Amino acid sequence: MFNEKSLSQWLFPSTKADKHIVSSTVADYFSRVIRKMGYTNPDYHPVPHSLRHSYCVHVIGGWIRNGENLNELMPYLEKQMGHKNHKST
Repeated sequence: MFNEKSLSQWLFPSTKADKHIVSSTVADYFSRVIRKMGYTNPDYHPVPHSLRHSYCVHVIGGWIRNGENLNELMPYLEKQMGHKNHKST
């Protein structure tokens, strides 16, 4: 079942509990991983923002599989994603 403490404040937390990894670091690591994978699709270039979307889909899918109430839990995901309201989540 859902536990509020199971969600970090940040999608990419740093080693310091109240901080996050800066976006340029995430982009650098992400690009390196994509290159090491040998990804070569000329029609689509994955970017770190793709992870945000995938993460949200994964979290919401888990809530659905567990029979959780999405209306009650969405504010936690909104906060974690840095959104001000549900319309942007």
